[in-house]
Amino acid sequence: MSAETKAALDAAIAAHLADEVDGAIVTGYVGMVQYATAEMMGEDLTGYQRITAEGQGFTTSLGLSRYLALRFDAAATCDDEE
Repeated sequence: MSAETKAALDAAIAAHLADEVDGAIVTGYVGMVQYATAEMMGEDLTGYQRITAEGQGFTTSLGLSRYLALRFDAAATCDDEE
């Protein structure tokens, strides 16, 4: 990802969080994108691209990913988040 695109993504995530949670600042994030190209679609393949906050440590990324998986599991079984 280009430095300009990464900066725009970081700014958009920070702006979204500021809109949603008064006074909050981004301390880390993990994004996952699923994609396919025309060639991949012809072979029934799928690609994945992981995006994390600049300078974010592996353990933070892993923890956020695990937390997200737990939230999806809870939603799938209709359990409360807390």
